[in-house]
Amino acid sequence: MNSKKIISGLLALTLVFGGAIIPGYTVTSFSAVTASAATLKSGDFIYDLLEDGTAEIVRYAGSDVNIEIPSELDEVSVTKIKSGAFSGFSKIESVVIPDGIVSIGDAVFNQCSALTDVEIPDSVVSIGGVAFGGCKALTSIVIPDSVVSMGTAVFLDCSSLESVTLSNNLEAVKDSTFIRCSALKDIVIPDSVISIGDAAFVYCSNLESVTLSANLESIGQSAFAFCESLSKVTVPNSVTAIGKNAFSDCSALVSITLSKNIKSIEESTFENCKMLKSIVIPDAVESINDKAFSACEVLESVTFSSNLELIGASAFEDCSNLAGITFPKKLKTISESAFNACILIKTAVIPDSVESIGKSAFGGCSDLESITIPASVTEIGDNIFTDSNSLTQTAASSKVTVYCYTNSAAHKYAVTNKLTYQLLDAAKPTYPTNIKVDYSEEYHQIRFTWDKVENAQQYGIAVYLAGKWRIQTQKIPYTTVSYTTPKNLTPGKTYKVAIAAKVDGKWDTSIAIKNAVTVTVK
Repeated sequence: MNSKKIISGLLALTLVFGGAIIPGYTVTSFSAVTASAATLKSGDFIYDLLEDGTAEIVRYAGSDVNIEIPSELDEVSVTKIKSGAFSGFSKIESVVIPDGIVSIGDAVFNQCSALTDVEIPDSVVSIGGVAFGGCKALTSIVIPDSVVSMGTAVFLDCSSLESVTLSNNLEAVKDSTFIRCSALKDIVIPDSVISIGDAAFVYCSNLESVTLSANLESIGQSAFAFCESLSKVTVPNSVTAIGKNAFSDCSALVSITLSKNIKSIEESTFENCKMLKSIVIPDAVESINDKAFSACEVLESVTFSSNLELIGASAFEDCSNLAGITFPKKLKTISESAFNACILIKTAVIPDSVESIGKSAFGGCSDLESITIPASVTEIGDNIFTDSNSLTQTAASSKVTVYCYTNSAAHKYAVTNKLTYQLLDAAKPTYPTNIKVDYSEEYHQIRFTWDKVENAQQYGIAVYLAGKWRIQTQKIPYTTVSYTTPKNLTPGKTYKVAIAAKVDGKWDTSIAIKNAVTVTVK
């Protein structure tokens, strides 16, 4: 766990959730300022003289509930408020900051839990980290356009904050800026902002609407995680990077439009977005990383990037409404448990670009009936149709037919695991197979059925009579795979019957005769 000193008594701790780092902060009360040669007092304010001849308020020494910070102390202009100057004054309700102040330091109003109103002049250029941390009664604030930078966790735990107007010249929304601002309902990120930091809006549980900067370039880890009321987001095409867990556990998120310029969907980016129904992955994306869409329970449709190469471990695990998937032609890797428990998937056609399929990639896909695996796949993990905890391929996978190529990894896998398989490169028969015979004692006739011959144009029947094969019919349509003899054949009479198919204009009679069946009329 990393830590850094922001100001005296301020620790930046790191909390781990869902694999992402979320900065958290603990701020202690500031002790009384010790007098020094440069430290002076005027009324309720302790201040320092700066090298430029202006004053910096170091500490408030009064007890007023409503404070108007003076623009001058002892006829010296006040330009800065030092870190922690008002920190811990839990009874302060309002503060007016005078014009001329250019800098508000770290944790200046931290833990002013009764503060409801603060006026910031348009002379302020910077606001320090945790400046309003723990101001639980603060409901609204306007950051003037003069402000170009704000530190981390500026509004940490401002649980009553409903309305924020940000500066139109702000360069970044830094880490944890609005962490746990649970009353915040909407936010407009001005077009001046190019980055949103890690955990910037995490646990803003009532945040419903976010308008992102048109010039935004990056969204940090867990930036909007656990924003449980957020329903729709449009990420501008200026964005090139979205951090892991960025929108995880946004349980009301129904729609997200992604930037066309991101190259990857990072780990757990949309994990547990339980209302997300469809997603279009832009064509610039080359990888969908581990658990990216895990437990998106109502996800029905995924349009993959045409340049996608990697689907990470558990990327779509527990997407129980995902029914149809079409893999892109450049895909190389389907990782462990990628589609585990996607119970509605019935068929999977793996493109011939894929090289490896991980363990339990389609485990728990209880409706899976067929999978086509090309010869390009050289690595197949254990139990690709069963849960990773299963020791062997179980009865659940016995209904799956593996379509594969002779001596390929998939062919060997199917044989080893006693799975049903069909070889795609096996010679196609040009004659009927699996011929079955049914007898009618009542009408003294016989019915023949057979499997459809691929590319058949017609079927024909021949009977061996008096030492010769005699054609009975050659006009059975290719759509019909049965033939019934006339009624009232002679009971006890035995016949040898051949069934042939016309394929590509030719009748394959020689093999049909070899496969002739002998029948006796009943």
